[in-house]
Amino acid sequence: MVLAGNAVAALDRAWNRPTFRDRTRLMLGGLGAVGLVGAAAGLGWLFELLLGPLAALLGATILIAQRSLADHVGAVARALADHDTAA
Repeated sequence: MVLAGNAVAALDRAWNRPTFRDRTRLMLGGLGAVGLVGAAAGLGWLFELLLGPLAALLGATILIAQRSLADHVGAVARALADHDTAA
Protein backbone atom coordinates (compact mmCIF):
# COMPACT_ATOMS: atom_id res chain seq x y z
CA MET A 1 0.00 0.00 0.00
CA VAL A 2 2.87 2.33 0.71
CA LEU A 3 4.21 1.82 -2.81
CA ALA A 4 0.79 2.54 -4.31
CA GLY A 5 0.45 5.66 -2.17
CA ASN A 6 3.88 6.87 -3.22
CA ALA A 7 3.02 6.20 -6.86
CA VAL A 8 -0.22 8.19 -6.57
CA ALA A 9 1.63 11.06 -4.90
CA ALA A 10 4.30 11.09 -7.61
CA LEU A 11 1.71 11.02 -10.40
CA ASP A 12 -0.27 13.75 -8.68
CA ARG A 13 2.81 15.99 -8.47
CA ALA A 14 3.75 15.32 -12.09
CA TRP A 15 0.35 15.28 -13.78
CA ASN A 16 -1.93 17.48 -11.67
CA ARG A 17 -0.27 20.83 -12.19
CA PRO A 18 -2.36 24.01 -12.09
CA THR A 19 -0.77 25.08 -15.38
CA PHE A 20 -2.41 22.14 -17.20
CA ARG A 21 -5.90 22.52 -18.62
CA ASP A 22 -8.72 20.75 -16.76
CA ARG A 23 -9.30 18.32 -19.61
CA THR A 24 -5.60 17.40 -19.71
CA ARG A 25 -5.50 16.86 -15.95
CA LEU A 26 -8.61 14.68 -16.15
CA MET A 27 -7.17 12.55 -18.94
CA LEU A 28 -3.82 12.18 -17.17
CA GLY A 29 -5.59 11.25 -13.93
CA GLY A 30 -7.57 8.56 -15.73
CA LEU A 31 -4.44 7.28 -17.39
CA GLY A 32 -2.67 7.17 -14.02
CA ALA A 33 -5.55 5.26 -12.42
CA VAL A 34 -5.66 2.73 -15.25
CA GLY A 35 -1.88 2.36 -15.07
CA LEU A 36 -1.88 1.75 -11.32
CA VAL A 37 -4.71 -0.78 -11.53
CA GLY A 38 -2.91 -2.50 -14.41
CA ALA A 39 0.34 -2.62 -12.47
CA ALA A 40 -1.43 -4.10 -9.44
CA ALA A 41 -3.17 -6.69 -11.60
CA GLY A 42 0.09 -7.56 -13.32
CA LEU A 43 1.89 -8.01 -10.02
CA GLY A 44 -0.96 -10.16 -8.73
CA TRP A 45 -0.85 -12.29 -11.86
CA LEU A 46 2.92 -12.69 -11.59
CA PHE A 47 2.61 -13.58 -7.91
CA GLU A 48 -0.02 -16.20 -8.74
CA LEU A 49 2.04 -17.55 -11.62
CA LEU A 50 5.16 -17.94 -9.49
CA LEU A 51 3.54 -19.30 -6.34
CA GLY A 52 0.39 -20.98 -7.67
CA PRO A 53 -2.14 -22.03 -5.03
CA LEU A 54 0.24 -20.94 -2.29
CA ALA A 55 -0.35 -17.34 -3.40
CA ALA A 56 -4.09 -17.60 -2.71
CA LEU A 57 -3.44 -19.19 0.68
CA LEU A 58 -0.89 -16.53 1.57
CA GLY A 59 -3.24 -13.74 0.44
CA ALA A 60 -6.15 -15.14 2.44
CA THR A 61 -3.95 -15.51 5.51
CA ILE A 62 -2.81 -11.90 5.27
CA LEU A 63 -6.37 -10.64 4.83
CA ILE A 64 -7.65 -12.67 7.79
CA ALA A 65 -4.78 -11.45 9.98
CA GLN A 66 -5.44 -7.85 8.92
CA ARG A 67 -9.12 -8.18 9.79
CA SER A 68 -8.28 -9.64 13.19
CA LEU A 69 -5.82 -6.84 13.89
CA ALA A 70 -8.39 -4.22 12.85
CA ASP A 71 -10.98 -5.79 15.17
CA HIS A 72 -8.60 -5.76 18.13
CA VAL A 73 -7.40 -2.22 17.51
CA GLY A 74 -11.01 -1.08 17.21
CA ALA A 75 -11.90 -2.70 20.54
CA VAL A 76 -8.97 -1.00 22.27
CA ALA A 77 -9.85 2.36 20.69
CA ARG A 78 -13.47 2.06 21.86
CA ALA A 79 -12.35 1.14 25.38
CA LEU A 80 -9.98 4.09 25.50
CA ALA A 81 -12.67 6.42 24.18
CA ASP A 82 -15.05 5.18 26.91
CA HIS A 83 -12.28 5.45 29.56
CA ASP A 84 -12.76 1.73 30.26
CA THR A 85 -9.32 0.68 31.51
CA ALA A 86 -10.53 -2.84 32.37
CA ALA A 87 -10.59 -3.72 28.68
